[in-house]
Amino acid sequence: MRCIIDAKELCETLKAIKPWVPTKPHIPITSHVLIESDKNETRITTYDIGMCYNATRFPLQATIEKHGACIVRFKNLNDIIAKADGEVVMEFNDSKLTVRFA
Repeated sequence: MRCIIDAKELCETLKAIKPWVPTKPHIPITSHVLIESDKNETRITTYDIGMCYNATRFPLQATIEKHGACIVRFKNLNDIIAKADGEVVMEFNDSKLTVRFA
């Protein structure tokens, strides 16, 4: 997966889904988010026990260079994106997500 997203838009989306992500989960994977990129859309999904909040209602316009998906810990992603300005390049290869500011 490789996509380029506006940092401000991504930050706003992460703020909107933050209340849905548990800080001390009983099931560790629920503190993570699923990032999927296909066509011209990037979706961020988070899961809570018995409840799913899908952030696609906050359309993330992105330049998708390679389709794909990855799961990343919400807190880590949120902390990185909070410092971003301009565009964010997210690339997932070989079980590693790289986030760069463009």
